[in-house]
Parts: sequence; structure tokens; C-alpha cells
Amino acid sequence: MVLLRTFFEVHKGWHIQYNIVSRETLLEAKKAP
Repeated sequence: MVLLRTFFEVHKGWHIQYNIVSRETLLEAKKAP
């Protein structure tokens, strides 16, 4: 949470996106984009 707070307060960040995918999905995408 400290990292997020710093991002928003110090660096004036206004958007953050989380991508949650499995390792297997990433490896498959690397093989066949």
C-alpha cells in the first residue's frame, strides 16, 4: 500500500491497472502471439 500511496501522492499518478494471468497463459502467448 505504501508503494501505491507514493505513486499517487508523489508522482501524481491517476490510473493503475492490474493484469492477473497465470504463468501458463503467458508462456502460451509467448509461443503463439
